Amino acid sequence: MLQLEVQSATPSRVRFSAPPRPSVYRPRPRQSCFSFKDTSMWQSAMAVAEKVFAVTEKLPPKEDYGFTPRIRRSALRVSSDIAEACGRNRALDKVSHHYIARGAVTETLNHLEYGRRVGYFDADTVAQISRLLSTLYDDLTASAAAGWRDSV
Repeated sequence: MLQLEVQSATPSRVRFSAPPRPSVYRPRPRQSCFSFKDTSMWQSAMAVAEKVFAVTEKLPPKEDYGFTPRIRRSALRVSSDIAEACGRNRALDKVSHHYIARGAVTETLNHLEYGRRVGYFDADTVAQISRLLSTLYDDLTASAAAGWRDSV
């Protein structure tokens, strides 16, 4: 609701002003994420990236320019997006990066499944890493939902 304020009879002096904020408005305290290394999500994501790196060390040389860099990149992208979310000020930017990290989780799961199907990885290794990724996916979903609620 705009309020009209007239200072003189000339139309050039008409000003519009917004109503004052309601008294219940309280700015939210900023969630600081100074060190992304302290977050449990980032630590989990780095553990997954390290496991994926170790597993891909055994891949055949013919995959050096195909499958190997793709799965390593997607696994490392999860922790990178979590770290980038910590560096953002706006809650919606954080939410966006958590959703991007969640996409990297599913991409890594896809690569693991492919590697299992073609015989590069054994089922136990894939199951172990997949459990870690599923937990990380749930954590990212919860964090994004909480960030979304905080921004509204």
